[in-house]
Amino acid sequence: MNPISVILALANGNPMKIVASFARNSRLAAILSVDPAIRTIADLKGRTVGGLKGALPHQYLIKALQSAGLDIGDVTFLDMDLAPTYAALLSGRIAAGVLVADLILAAQQAGAHEIPTPPRLIEPVNVVCARTALVEQRPDLVRLYKSVQREAMAIVAADPEAAIRLGCTVNGLDPAVGRELFSWQSFETVLTPADLLSLQRDMAFLIDNKLCPRPVDLRAAMFEAMTP
Repeated sequence: MNPISVILALANGNPMKIVASFARNSRLAAILSVDPAIRTIADLKGRTVGGLKGALPHQYLIKALQSAGLDIGDVTFLDMDLAPTYAALLSGRIAAGVLVADLILAAQQAGAHEIPTPPRLIEPVNVVCARTALVEQRPDLVRLYKSVQREAMAIVAADPEAAIRLGCTVNGLDPAVGRELFSWQSFETVLTPADLLSLQRDMAFLIDNKLCPRPVDLRAAMFEAMTP
C-alpha cells in the first residue's frame, strides 16, 4: 500500500498493522503539460491542474508549488482520478496533470512534456499491511509471508531482467516501459528510521492540508516491520 492510503486508513480507525516494507520510490509522480508555454512550475499560476486529491499526486503538486514560492491556492486544482487526468491532459482540457508510473511515460509518448521539479521532491515508501486480528491470532502466518517476500526479492535481485519480463507480461506493459519503471524504485523488506520519518512527514502533510482527521502513532502501528 502507498503511505497516504495507510495513514488515512489508520487515522479513520481501520484495524491494521504495518508488517513490512515493499519498495522505496525515487520517482513516483510527475507534472506534465501539452501547452508549450508552460515550462516551469511558476507558469502554473492561475492555471487548472488535475490530480488525485488526498493522495501522492496531490502531495507532489503541493510540494512542487511550494518549491516555486506558490501554494495550492495559486492554481485551480481539480480532483480527478488518474485515467481522467491523463485524458484531460492530452485533450487540453486542463493546463497540467499530475500522473504516476506508466502513465507518465504514456503521456510523454503522446506528446506531453514534464515540468521540471526539484529532485527527490517526495520519496514515499510503500508498505505491506495486515489486519490486526490476523497479526494477533496468527503471527506465524505473517512471518511466513515475510519469509516468502524475502525469497521473492532475492530472486528478483538475482535476475531482474526475468522479473521485468514477467511483470510486463502480467500487466501488459512494453518491456522498455517495465525497465524504466523498475529503475525508479528499490525493493525492500524492512523499514528504516528514515522510512519512519518519511511516513511521519506524509502524515504531517495530510494533517496540514486537513485531509487526515487525527495523528496516529505510526511506530505503534507496526509489527516487526522496523530494522532492529
